[in-house]
Amino acid sequence: MRIEDLPLLPTPRIRESLPGLTDPGVKPVIETAVAGFARHDEYEIVATNKIMIRAQGDTGVRAALQTLSQIRASATSELQAFRIRDWAAFANRGFMLDVSRDRIPTMPELKKLVSLLASLKYNHLQLYIEHTFAYAGHEAVWGSFDPIMPEQIGQLESCCNKAGIELAANQNCFGHLAHWLKHPDYSHLAETHSRFDFFGMSREGPFSLSPTNPESIKLVRDWITQLRECHHGSWFNIGCDETADVGTGHSKSRVDQLGYARVYSDYINQVADVCKEHSFKPMFWADIAASNPESLSLLDNSMTALVWGYEPDSMKGETLAALSDHGFGSWVCPGTSCWRSFTGRTAERKANIHSAANVGVENGCTGFMLTAWGDLGHRQQWPITLRAIADGAQSAWTGGGAANQDAVDMHVFDSPASGIADWLDELGDADIALRKEDTDTGLPRLLNASAFFHELHPAHESIPSRGSLKQWQHIRNRLESLRGSIPAPADRQLARELAHSLRCAEFAAATAMMRRGGPVATGLDDLIAEHESLWLLRSRPAGLEVSSGYYRALQVGRAT
Repeated sequence: MRIEDLPLLPTPRIRESLPGLTDPGVKPVIETAVAGFARHDEYEIVATNKIMIRAQGDTGVRAALQTLSQIRASATSELQAFRIRDWAAFANRGFMLDVSRDRIPTMPELKKLVSLLASLKYNHLQLYIEHTFAYAGHEAVWGSFDPIMPEQIGQLESCCNKAGIELAANQNCFGHLAHWLKHPDYSHLAETHSRFDFFGMSREGPFSLSPTNPESIKLVRDWITQLRECHHGSWFNIGCDETADVGTGHSKSRVDQLGYARVYSDYINQVADVCKEHSFKPMFWADIAASNPESLSLLDNSMTALVWGYEPDSMKGETLAALSDHGFGSWVCPGTSCWRSFTGRTAERKANIHSAANVGVENGCTGFMLTAWGDLGHRQQWPITLRAIADGAQSAWTGGGAANQDAVDMHVFDSPASGIADWLDELGDADIALRKEDTDTGLPRLLNASAFFHELHPAHESIPSRGSLKQWQHIRNRLESLRGSIPAPADRQLARELAHSLRCAEFAAATAMMRRGGPVATGLDDLIAEHESLWLLRSRPAGLEVSSGYYRALQVGRAT
């Protein structure tokens, strides 16, 4: 076997065969403090009659050992001697998992995630939190959940440290806080309890903390203080995205007087100051700042700007350049395209992740963080997210490109030659015709959702349905073909999750056809039962009833 033919993830930049054979199982000789290895996590492996690893420091050695581990798993016969020289495009290569939208993984699953991320050369992890951390004194908010406990953060941080991953603190400190603000003890902190315009859609408050209520910062200070007690890393993601309600309620007079940018920036700077008082380096979602450019000169530019966007053309070099011009360091944050989908959105995922990495490298970004959200019950199955984690690993390390499919099967799904990666990619584009712009009907490109999910759960009642009976029949035919080629991994749980993802798409297609004059859709009860059974294999029970409730609210396809 030749090193060039082995499926590795991420794919090394430089690999070449040398004369003779080598045994990758031999214990390597490690040489550090080597000159000429100045790039991020740069390393070299030379494998002949012995194996030499050369790097500047520990992070390069760790990357080399991760590569060597994959080589040992991939080399099924004699391996020709080889040389690898490799380095990372981004110093920080992160993954953020939403644990605030119903699904909170069990501790064993979180530890498995850490192990997988480390094997793929990620070095940063965040758990996105709104209301699912067990803050002392705030039991009214999290008591009905099975939240992340302080001691569990300690256990996970220990696991991360051993794997070379920093577990960053994360708590949205401004918006997305309805679970707090609906409670009587916190309702006075809300910007508004009335309706407001949420980027073109009408939404009911509460949503954001009022930036002009001094008690808002008092609450945030308590959060940060408690998180510092169990987090020992340097980063704190304060969130602060999508605060569309600010200026519509409690802060309206101040916004009218000083302007939105000033009120927004003053509040964000206060949160950043609290972080720094606790020896955290604050990072924030930069969408509001980017859409209000005057805030860029008002915000504390020692914060790291997290620039997110989840469509192929979302990541704009102009945004990163503007942030850089104002002294901000930035990370690019594409998405897994798994939420609001059941199946993922393959084309959008690949283009979004690739373009984010490309633009990030071009603009000198210091980090890349792949985000996985869980809107409306976190009903995508874990393999859908895993497939995206693979592409994220490739782009975070190399600066762009999709993961090798054989490497994904082997190193992510532990199912060599199974075809899982290819099959998932086909499933994720089974409805792509209805996600594209339709000039005949005037429908724009479908954003942030698959057509399957949109059919069952449109983001807003004003958004029209998509596709004719004939078009949905064509999609149903594609799904039937995928059912005939579904992989059969040895892992029974993985096989069930693949089958359930397909079944969700089939049910959505059947519902769409029924609504357009086709036969009655059936099988929702069985779908719910399998959703609930699979949930408990990876996730905590709390949140399952809410997640299943999105299915039950459909009132179609159920036994009478």
